[in-house]
Amino acid sequence: MSKQKNGKSEKISLRERLCKSLDIQPDISERDNLIEIRGQHKITVRGTCRIISYSPDEVRLRTQRGELDIRGKRLFCSAYSTGSIEIEGLINDLSFKEIC
Repeated sequence: MSKQKNGKSEKISLRERLCKSLDIQPDISERDNLIEIRGQHKITVRGTCRIISYSPDEVRLRTQRGELDIRGKRLFCSAYSTGSIEIEGLINDLSFKEIC
């Protein structure tokens, strides 16, 4: 399959075709970070490599793209599996530092 761009034909990758047919955003299908925030009390991070530090006031994570710092009160890890972590508590601040 190909698409037209500036009068030229370009091939569409299998990933792009699957995303389009399944109505999925292309960045979600890649091996990338996915940060999902639900309200001010729950965050799920996929693409986590390791936990750098963990306390009730701050959780620092190493992700595939950089470091994510979650700050708040009464923070705790409610679920953890390979590459994914769920943090609950009162989330006040998020910061992300990209690693080149």
